[in-house]
Amino acid sequence: MKIYDVTLPIKNGMLVWRGDPAVSIEVKATVKKDGWGESWFSFGSHTGTHVDAPKHFLENGSGIDSINPEKLIGECIVLDLTRLNHLEIAPMI
Repeated sequence: MKIYDVTLPIKNGMLVWRGDPAVSIEVKATVKKDGWGESWFSFGSHTGTHVDAPKHFLENGSGIDSINPEKLIGECIVLDLTRLNHLEIAPMI
C-alpha cells in the first residue's frame, strides 16, 4: 500500500473558512540576523487540513487526543482546487 500525505501547508494568504481569521505567520528573528530563528503563528483551529474532535459537535464529546491515528488512514479522493479563484460553499443545514 502506498501512503500519501494529503495535508496542506499552512501559509499566509491560504483559503480559510468564511468568518475564520486569516492566517498570519510573522518571522520575528532569523539565524543570520539574530543568531536564532523564531516565527509567530496566528490562525483559527479550523485552518488547513484538520480533524474535528467529537467535542466540536457534542457538549461532552472527547478531544482530538482520543482519536486513534489509524482511524485517519484510508482511501481517499484528492481534488486539486487550487486553480479556482472563487469557490462558493453552500451553507450547511
